Amino acid sequence: MQSEVHQYFKVHQGKEVEIIANENDIRQYLHHKIAKDRHANPDAINEVLENEILSILIGRSQGMFLLPALHIAMVLEQATISKRRKALRTLPTELNDTFAGVIKRIQQSRGHAELGMKVLLWLHLAYRPLKLKELQHALAVEKDDSYFEVDNIPSQKTILDCCLGLVQIDEETMTVRFIHYTLEEYFRLQSSVHFPRGYSDVAETCLIYLNFPEIREHCKYGHELTNKVNDFPFLVYAACNWG
Repeated sequence: MQSEVHQYFKVHQGKEVEIIANENDIRQYLHHKIAKDRHANPDAINEVLENEILSILIGRSQGMFLLPALHIAMVLEQATISKRRKALRTLPTELNDTFAGVIKRIQQSRGHAELGMKVLLWLHLAYRPLKLKELQHALAVEKDDSYFEVDNIPSQKTILDCCLGLVQIDEETMTVRFIHYTLEEYFRLQSSVHFPRGYSDVAETCLIYLNFPEIREHCKYGHELTNKVNDFPFLVYAACNWG
């Protein structure tokens, strides 16, 4: 997508404006994350390490805000000063390598690995941006379910936490999306690696959802259909895009 836009403006003689993250903004953000971490875990950070973090992450930012934002999370997730310093010294320098590292952490996370990868799968393969409630219902579906399990709907916080900073929610539209368009470009290149059964999995989820008895039941009147769509927000997407 980026190359297509770039080519368009070259053909139409558009001016290029390079957008570079402000170093002071990056520093302020990192200070905020470190201060928050120090409050929760004061023994795992000291002034020397903080200065090292600021120096290295700002120096490697390459004019991007996203890279230090992902890097600081990779460092602060470590439990001790020694391990944090080691993580700091071994951070990937390229954005795609950083994405790969975060995804690996998601896959290795206890209890949230499957959910985290399912969120990324849906954001990558959905035919249109999904609202939070649509995504929550899609994520609640299990392959052996014979009815919709309301208690299996993941919370907004859980969805965000299990993706380790790769996903965000637009508070105005309540649409769930990747943190940056470059992540979608990454998945276009790596889709078969991370989601070998991706299209089959999303289609199967849609069909299972549509075949739940409470959804499959025929509506005699318009208001019944309206109520069903409100109660099952993934219904319209599943019905229109299962194939």
